[in-house]
Amino acid sequence: MPLSVVPAINACLNATSAVLLVGGYLCIRAKRTAAHILCMLAACLVSTAFLVSYVNYHRQVGVTRFSGEGWVRPLYVAILISHTILAVVIVPLVVQTLRLAFRRDW
Repeated sequence: MPLSVVPAINACLNATSAVLLVGGYLCIRAKRTAAHILCMLAACLVSTAFLVSYVNYHRQVGVTRFSGEGWVRPLYVAILISHTILAVVIVPLVVQTLRLAFRRDW
């Protein structure tokens, strides 16, 4: 598969995960616990596939430089920094959430 299609695949994986998370939320609000569990597990699996694909892509491509100038550059850097911090922080939160869910500790 050409590397040029991987960003589009990653975007699809992220969108799929978002749809599954919203679906899981709607299911639990409707007291459909089994469907909620399936949606949440599927979202976790799709997000894991995204992470593997994303890391593998950037291992092969290397650093991607932002070429924008002017006011958009500081905006981009601010979004990039916050995104990077949140991406690191979310991993232990997901692990803890899954641990509690598998123990049925809610």
